Amino acid sequence: MATAFTALTMPSPSIHAAGVGSMNDNMQDRQGLRSLYNAISQMRELSSTMPVAELQMFLLVALNEGASLTDLCELADMKKSTGSRYLLDLSDKTRAGTAGYGLVTREVDPSELRKNMYALTAKGRNLIKAMTKER
Repeated sequence: MATAFTALTMPSPSIHAAGVGSMNDNMQDRQGLRSLYNAISQMRELSSTMPVAELQMFLLVALNEGASLTDLCELADMKKSTGSRYLLDLSDKTRAGTAGYGLVTREVDPSELRKNMYALTAKGRNLIKAMTKER
């Protein structure tokens, strides 16, 4: 069962001019880039044609399990129609009725029956573990 949604606060990226910043900053930047590269590589193994915005939606679900379509779309700064299509593709059945990725599940909010909450499936959790694993 999905947990209650808590608003996500995204940290602002730190951008340094070339040659400015400590060696520690450079090491952290490289580790962050390695993690990002690993996450993209894991997703490309699943689908080499997935749009980056769909990957973004998957990661937002992982960070905000229990969030609604409206909440997720606000965080992603995308239209609800686009977010809905991405969430369908990430679930077990796509908008075309074909097999989806099976990474996300949708549950009706028992306190507001018109509202759906999104969470990761076991397959989605395994993918997140693979994405965050150091190579």
